[in-house]
Amino acid sequence: MDSDRPPAPEPLESTKRYIDLHLAEKISLSEMARMSHLSVSHFSTLFRRYYNASPIDYQVHRRMETARYLLEIPGLSVTEIAERTGYADLYRFSRMFKKRFKMSPSVYRKGLLLEKKRPPRTAGLENAGQRCTPAEVDIYH
Repeated sequence: MDSDRPPAPEPLESTKRYIDLHLAEKISLSEMARMSHLSVSHFSTLFRRYYNASPIDYQVHRRMETARYLLEIPGLSVTEIAERTGYADLYRFSRMFKKRFKMSPSVYRKGLLLEKKRPPRTAGLENAGQRCTPAEVDIYH
């Protein structure tokens, strides 16, 4: 939101909060507009003006950000995460996730696990700043 722009009207804020709190539920654009007591067209125009995204794009964005966070929890399956973020169809969830993050949820999770197993970046830098020959530099590790 721009600092020059006044805050969003309360009906929009209220609907946005509802979207945030009910990510697992299917909320249609017409339902969102009804919550704000506006026509679908007027609601969509105002929502985009105040939040720089369409209501549906905002909902998808919040679902994907929540899914990314939930993938950090090892005990949750990708199917459970899909359901918690409003996707009954695992294939659709995976497609949406891949479209947003350029990788599948499973690959994203594997990357998180690899990051946790990797030694801290400071390891092996005891001699940093000293000259070495190209043969001593292993660029693959």
